[in-house]
Amino acid sequence: MNERNHVVDMLKGLGMIFVVGGHSGSPFTGYYYTFHMGLFFCLTGYLMSESNSAIKFSNYLQKK
Repeated sequence: MNERNHVVDMLKGLGMIFVVGGHSGSPFTGYYYTFHMGLFFCLTGYLMSESNSAIKFSNYLQKK
């Protein structure tokens, strides 16, 4: 089994804290909203590229 990447786990946790902070109505809401969704998109892309590295894009297109 692969070992978990603890840096990614910490960044996901930080992103969750920013989402809660953004929805709480704090004075820093505008700052939280500037980057928390981008953080989640980048982390998701990173994790998807690791898990699907064996699948070639050309093979995917040929199947479609």
